[in-house]
Amino acid sequence: MKETALEQASFVCPLAVSLAVDIKKAVAQVPGVTSQAITVSGDVQAAVLEHSINQEF
Repeated sequence: MKETALEQASFVCPLAVSLAVDIKKAVAQVPGVTSQAITVSGDVQAAVLEHSINQEF
């Protein structure tokens, strides 16, 4: 399991979703990574984004 943290620079970052998706896709390409969990902080909707991004594509 690979754990990654995403801390937003702004609590209303308009790029939060796309950044989280891009990070998840990039980490998935790392050899040996079979699962991952992303922790999101610093965003108004951090809990919602974290729950959504940690669902399987």
